[in-house]
Amino acid sequence: MKVWRVETKKDRFGPYVENPPVIKSTYSDRTPTPHFDGMDSATFPINYRYGFVSVRKMKEWFTEKDRKILAKNGYVCRIYSVPKKHVVKGKKQLVFAIYEAKLVRKSRTIRA
Repeated sequence: MKVWRVETKKDRFGPYVENPPVIKSTYSDRTPTPHFDGMDSATFPINYRYGFVSVRKMKEWFTEKDRKILAKNGYVCRIYSVPKKHVVKGKKQLVFAIYEAKLVRKSRTIRA
């Protein structure tokens, strides 16, 4: 399946990894924790990363303001192909085994 992931162009870090983060992590109905998004962390693969099932889900998670800040700080949206058995889906986000992911599109602006 295809997975959309927001990460730095250079190091492939997600937006909440940097210290301090580029954008603030606030848990809400729009951006729930994995547990409140219907995912069981016990089923997460080793070396997992967060992503989305579509660009639409990514845009619902990151506001337009967030996406502008992320783009300004070197973040892009990459599309990966990941076998379904290595993906755990929630209602708004997903986690996937990065070691099973194959890059489909090297980079795409997150404002797309």
